[in-house]
Amino acid sequence: MHLKGWTTLCVICLMFSCSLLKKDKTTVVKRNSEQPAEILTETADTLVSIQDTMPVVAYDTVIPPPVIPKKPLEYMTIEEKAMLDEINLLRADPHSYIQHIDQYLQDFMEDANWDFSTKQTERSAGEELIQELRTLVPLPLVKPSEELYKVAKRHGMDMKANNFISHRGSDDSLPEDRIRDSTSLVVSENLVAGGRSVRESLIMLLVDANDRASRGHRKTILDTRWEFAACYYAGTVDGIPNTWVQLFAINDPKELPEALPVRSLPEDTGQLNEKSPASDAKKIDANEQNAPFMTALEREMIEEINLLRSNPKGYAKYVDIYVNEMKKVMFSSDPEFDRAVKELQSELSTSSPLSILKAHQKLYEVAKAHGIDNKTHHQLEHKGSDKRQSFDRVKDAGLKNNINEQGIYTPNENLIGGEASVRNSVIALLIDSGIPNRGHRRALLEPAWTRVACYHIGTIADFKDLRGMENDDMENCWVQFFAKD
Repeated sequence: MHLKGWTTLCVICLMFSCSLLKKDKTTVVKRNSEQPAEILTETADTLVSIQDTMPVVAYDTVIPPPVIPKKPLEYMTIEEKAMLDEINLLRADPHSYIQHIDQYLQDFMEDANWDFSTKQTERSAGEELIQELRTLVPLPLVKPSEELYKVAKRHGMDMKANNFISHRGSDDSLPEDRIRDSTSLVVSENLVAGGRSVRESLIMLLVDANDRASRGHRKTILDTRWEFAACYYAGTVDGIPNTWVQLFAINDPKELPEALPVRSLPEDTGQLNEKSPASDAKKIDANEQNAPFMTALEREMIEEINLLRSNPKGYAKYVDIYVNEMKKVMFSSDPEFDRAVKELQSELSTSSPLSILKAHQKLYEVAKAHGIDNKTHHQLEHKGSDKRQSFDRVKDAGLKNNINEQGIYTPNENLIGGEASVRNSVIALLIDSGIPNRGHRRALLEPAWTRVACYHIGTIADFKDLRGMENDDMENCWVQFFAKD
């Protein structure tokens, strides 16, 4: 099913992140009623150093009377103090903060101003965030810094006066330029706009739905290295209300932890709940390291497949969310869809964990070649233009198909297009409505597989169906390939 986004947004949400450990240059595509915001980031390592100098005082200098210091945090507004407190509330107990994420996601899913696609993207990122928070021990609290606050304030006032929201200032400065006025050696900057409260603004950055590749805003907020923070409330900027500048910094970066501290987790019993967290895919298969030949989105697809296979019973909750949202946009009931869903739910409830699949480069090259072939011929079919089938292509990768005792091949290739996200694509293949043998589901849940490759075709223009009829463009098209050693 090919679904297009539709909605009228009452709030425009923009989020940006820039770190000097990974210097980010951000290109902003503002979210409108049909297109969610995108953030495209280029990174390069850099480090900014501030040289300390000692003032020289002559013996005959007249010493002026001491300056009466301001009261603690007098330079901050009530809202800015609240944001700092909210950050420390999260860092003090990441696990307990999950209740606020849950409430945010519930409100988001019930908000009629968001379309189905946007809700699913937010829900998927939110669930990922919850699993991450469940693994974290308390993080060091951040202290306020007046020098850092002045840097954040100057940039916030610049954006407000010149009607823009960007890490690059009107004078063409970047955060690494601006922090030379502070005593910090390393700094990271987050920008967010459109939240209805301090808490919602922070959670928007944590969920970080539009930064699928890196979740840079979330990583900044949860980084253990920070000693200081500053939050400046700029108000309405370029017509967008509740705009914030967040800065995080450290004075001495010589001894920085390499990773966030992780809790000891109990064994997974098959249910996604507080006693049995499932950071399954990330914990089981580090695809970021094992498949550098694939894109981040393609690795995300493998992680989603492994999340399903590692915990079929727990994955049923995501199927329920998908089904509920689908029924809201269906024009009428579909008995075949309902039958397939009921059948799938029963199957997942009795399924044991399956083998975790590892990415395979030659299999990926085969999947990519077939995806490009489909795109070139404006179709999405298993038979290639050379008349060969998926079982033939697996042999090209030097891997094996799975054949049962009757000599029948197990389905080993899935093709899908038109779904809004990676998770939706996997669930639609699992439900497999309209396919008598549920071949796509069988491919995903086959115990014999050990290898996987996923190629993101993208949009197939002037898509032709199996009858050769030409339709509109088909977006978000995928090839999934499965095999065994």
